[in-house]
Amino acid sequence: MAAPANRIHVARQPILDHRQQVAAYELLYRDGEAQRAYTGGTTQASARVLSDALVGMGLETLTDGRRAFLNLSHDVLLSDASSLLDAKAVVLEILEDVTASPEVVAMCRSLRRRGYQI
Repeated sequence: MAAPANRIHVARQPILDHRQQVAAYELLYRDGEAQRAYTGGTTQASARVLSDALVGMGLETLTDGRRAFLNLSHDVLLSDASSLLDAKAVVLEILEDVTASPEVVAMCRSLRRRGYQI
């Protein structure tokens, strides 16, 4: 049974610094009430994390004011949706299955010029 569309399912995995203090969080989409890793398409998972971070809960709430690491699928990267987030508040992670096509490289360069860490 699918979770209701208005329910937010995002996990935050802490990223620790050299003192073992939480420095940032990686935000991950989770599959419904079971709170298990989402096994569907990467585009849907990337888009849901972005939309939940922006609209559903707010990035500040999800990260306690720390930087957020966000996985981007090919389609979400090329949509430029991540540019709606504050460049100082996020680190964009390109999923390992994204091919370094000319379009992907151009988008990464564009995001870097606008201050995003990749």
